[in-house]
Amino acid sequence: MKLTVSHRIVTRFDPPRRRLLQSMRVYPTDCASQKVLNWEITVADACAGAVFTDGVGDQTVTFSLPGEVSEVVTEIKGEVQTFDTLGVLRDAREKVSPVAYLTNTRLTRPDAAITAMAAEAVAGLDEAKGLDRAHHLAKAVTAAMTRERDPGKEPLTGAEALDAGKGGPADYAHLLIAACHSLSIPARFVYGYFMRSSADFELEVEAEAQVGATVSSHWPAHSWAEIWVEGMGWVGFDPLEECCPDEAYIRLCSGRDALDAMPVRAVALGMGGEAHAVALDVAGSEQ
Repeated sequence: MKLTVSHRIVTRFDPPRRRLLQSMRVYPTDCASQKVLNWEITVADACAGAVFTDGVGDQTVTFSLPGEVSEVVTEIKGEVQTFDTLGVLRDAREKVSPVAYLTNTRLTRPDAAITAMAAEAVAGLDEAKGLDRAHHLAKAVTAAMTRERDPGKEPLTGAEALDAGKGGPADYAHLLIAACHSLSIPARFVYGYFMRSSADFELEVEAEAQVGATVSSHWPAHSWAEIWVEGMGWVGFDPLEECCPDEAYIRLCSGRDALDAMPVRAVALGMGGEAHAVALDVAGSEQ
């Protein structure tokens, strides 16, 4: 399938900030499930900086606006040919051991309720059958929650998501990662695009009143989890959509949780509030 992405993020500052530096991991992963046909990342009036690929294969590009900044307009556009690999991440260039993704964060730390849910989900399953266990954990998360959250809201922890019984893509992913961690199974958070993840919204953010404040960068597209399965490698699971990522998905970057994996980050000098206006369209066509 060919997926076409048009993603525009407008961030406004009141009062203006100074010397803004924006770091972006929004280039599709080089792997067997997707091939970039064309891709363009622009930040209006900004100076392009360093471009590098990190240890997990995610490409980062930086942009800077050295003067006073009242508005930042970021646009991401492109076309990607996608292929269904049944959720398995193949031919990705990464050097990080899966053991690194056993570390809990504030967002993925399992509590007693998550541990009990995970244990019940895999009860009676042979530990050697890692793929079966992963599928059962994903199904347990799907059964425990209902879809309900604004794409602009801050993500819940896995424990909060299970307690609330509802959430958005990031909340489902955090709960699944936490369930895996309770069983000592490496799992990680993935950001990307999904053919049905189009959005159009505005969001006001209360920024901290300090010099050198980090600029909030909300990601309204889509997210899911990857679970390490011995003998197969990383396998994606989207418990919100009840499937493994297929040709309707574009994978961008990964991390330990939603904050660690955030595709767009920015830092600037100054203090005050900020507002985001996001327009996203993801369309697909059969080839």
